[in-house]
Amino acid sequence: MGSNDIRTKNEKLKLITRGIILGIMIALMVAATIALIPVISILKTDEGSEKLLSLIEARGVLAPIIFIGLQALQVIIPLIPPIQIIGGILFGPIMGSIYSCIGIYVGMSIVFCIVRIFGYPIVEALISGKDLKKFKFLADSSKVEIIFFILYFIPGMPKDTLSFVAPLTSVRPKHYFMYVLPARFPLMILAAVFGSAVRSQSYTFAVILCIVMIDLAIIGVLFRDKILSAIQKQKPEENIAKSKKAINSMYKTGIGINFASAALLCVLFALSSTDTFSLGREGFLADGSFSSFENVFYFFVNYGEYLLVSFAIVGTISVTSAYIRNRNLARRLSAASDVVKTPEK
Repeated sequence: MGSNDIRTKNEKLKLITRGIILGIMIALMVAATIALIPVISILKTDEGSEKLLSLIEARGVLAPIIFIGLQALQVIIPLIPPIQIIGGILFGPIMGSIYSCIGIYVGMSIVFCIVRIFGYPIVEALISGKDLKKFKFLADSSKVEIIFFILYFIPGMPKDTLSFVAPLTSVRPKHYFMYVLPARFPLMILAAVFGSAVRSQSYTFAVILCIVMIDLAIIGVLFRDKILSAIQKQKPEENIAKSKKAINSMYKTGIGINFASAALLCVLFALSSTDTFSLGREGFLADGSFSSFENVFYFFVNYGEYLLVSFAIVGTISVTSAYIRNRNLARRLSAASDVVKTPEK
C-alpha cells in the first residue's frame, strides 16, 4: 500500500472520528436546548424575569454561583437572552459587574476549550458559513490577539461568532485569556450599572445609560464593515463594488434613521402637550413611581424624546461618514484613472 493510500485512509478515519464526536456534541447540545426551552421562554417575559430574580435571591449564598452559571450558559447557548442587567439588579453595580465578568469569562473559556479539542467541524455546525467567511482573514493574521481585542471591545460586533472563531486561529491561549477576553468587560459593567440604577429607581441615570448602550450598538453595526475592512487593510479600489455597497447602505440607513426619528419626535412633541402628559409629569416628579398610567405615559414620552434625538445624531453621523467615504473613494478612483491614462515617456 502506497504512502498516498495510507494518508487517504488516515484522513478518512480522522474525518469519521470527528463526525462521530460532532454528532455526539450536537446531540448533547440539542438535548440541552430542548430541556432549556421552557426556561428560555419564561426568561423572555417580564413575569419570568421577576421569577428568576426571586429564585436567585431565595438561594442566599448560592445566588452568585447560580447567576455566574446562567451568564456562562448564555455564552455557550446564545438562545438565552443577556442577563447582565439582572446582575446589577440583584447584586448592585460592583458585585453585579464582577459576577457578570466572571460568568462571561467562564463561558468563553469553555467554548475556547471545546473548539480547540474538536476543531472546525463543531464550529461549522453551529456558525453559518457566511459568518465564518467574513472572519476567514483572522486565520492568517499576525496580530490576531490585537484584532480580537478590538472586535470584542467594539459594540455591535457578533461576539458569539467571534468566540467560536477565535480558537480556530493562531491566538495563544495565554494572551487570549489574559488580554483579549477582558475587552468584553466594559459593556458588561455598563449593563450591570444600568440594572442597579433601575433597582434604585434612578430613572434618569438609567435612561442615559440605556441611550448610550443603544447608540453604541447602532454605531457598531453601522461601522462594522468599515472596521473590518480597516483591520484587513483593504483599500476601496481593491473591491469597488463592495465599498460602494457599504457606503450606500450607510447612507440609506442614516437617512432612514433621521426620517423615522423626525416623524416620531413630531408625534412625541404633540403628545407632550396633552393633559395626560401634564398629569403624569406632576405625579412622576412627586413620587418617581409608575403607579398610574399618566406617570408611565410621561416617562416614555419625555425620555423617548431624548432617545430619538440621540438616534438623529447617530443617523447624521452615518450620513456624513457615508458622504466622506464616497468622496474619498471617488478621489482615489479618479487618481487611479489618471495614472492609467498618463502615457509612458
